Amino acid sequence: MRSLILAAGLLAGAFVSPAAAAPTEDPRTTTDVRCIVVAGSLIASDDAQAQELGRANLFYFMGRLEGRGDQPDFVKRIVEEEKAMSGPDVQAQAKICGGIFTNAMQTVQSLNDAIQQQAGGTAPTTPK
Repeated sequence: MRSLILAAGLLAGAFVSPAAAAPTEDPRTTTDVRCIVVAGSLIASDDAQAQELGRANLFYFMGRLEGRGDQPDFVKRIVEEEKAMSGPDVQAQAKICGGIFTNAMQTVQSLNDAIQQQAGGTAPTTPK
């Protein structure tokens, strides 16, 4: 899993601007970094569905980090967090990450529904 996290960190590093690090980390950054660790554990799974979910989460949470531009050294930060998190930490964090990711996907679905309605498409499919 460490090599996967490192690869994710290297990929993320390709998108980083050279901005200076803030002295105190934004709590959203901490959450996103931890969610990248969770995504790495999913990708390392033997279950193909878990791997797919892990890849989607990896790109989503890396995008959040990159979009804020508040973490200049993704590789170092991700590796540090991966080393600090125990198995139970990863499991607990997975619930948080899952909620964030699910809410984001519901927002995307709602946006899609609104666009479809505006274009005269089919009725919304967003679950109630």
